[in-house]
Amino acid sequence: MEKSSIEIFWESLEPFNGDINKIPELPVTTKERWDNFFVPILIKCGAIPKDKLETGATYLGSCRNSETAIWNGFKFVYNRNKFGISYEDEINHFQDDDGYDLFVPIKKL
Repeated sequence: MEKSSIEIFWESLEPFNGDINKIPELPVTTKERWDNFFVPILIKCGAIPKDKLETGATYLGSCRNSETAIWNGFKFVYNRNKFGISYEDEINHFQDDDGYDLFVPIKKL
């Protein structure tokens, strides 16, 4: 089977080296494809797997609404601004895809 342009792009990713601008937009795909193809590439490029995170630590990373978030042991907590209101919100780690936005941590602050 021939690889798609998205697969070729993801396979060519270089290490993030602490640069959140190198983290690509996360694709919408099947859970099986996410877990078996995209997650290993993110980890290879420097995304921190869930089992390496420290509870209470702040991480630099990427999601749609923030570049930093605190790991609470289950999810990331970050300050979200929406319609001029700022509030704490939670977001899943990239290994816990739930069909919504995910946080990709790449460096402990």
